[in-house]
Amino acid sequence: MSSSKRSPRIIASALGCAAFAIACVSGLAAHNPSNVVLTRALWALAVCYVAGLILGSIGDVIIAQHIALYAKKNPIPEMKPLPQEPFIVAELAEDQPGAGLVPNDAGLSKVPQITQTAQPAPATRKAA
Repeated sequence: MSSSKRSPRIIASALGCAAFAIACVSGLAAHNPSNVVLTRALWALAVCYVAGLILGSIGDVIIAQHIALYAKKNPIPEMKPLPQEPFIVAELAEDQPGAGLVPNDAGLSKVPQITQTAQPAPATRKAA
């Protein structure tokens, strides 16, 4: 169910529950008999539920009109499409003769070599 059909029902339910609660509290505060209080509260719930459906539907129509007007005044700009084949430097370098070969002593001596040594884990641990 879409949110546009759900929101009038939510508004109607909230309005009906509020009317029921107000009718119950005010009837009990006036020291009316319980059957009279509940009868009037149920009538208030039904009437306010219908009023909430009407008000919620009107609100949905107004909101939809404002959204349509805003979308008409502020269109989304069109984006330029991306090129079909992206420019990849690695493919160009592979196509050139000798691109993947490193000449002997081409500055490699200037780069420090990092070596890793494997160390065995300690066999026992001391208690702290």
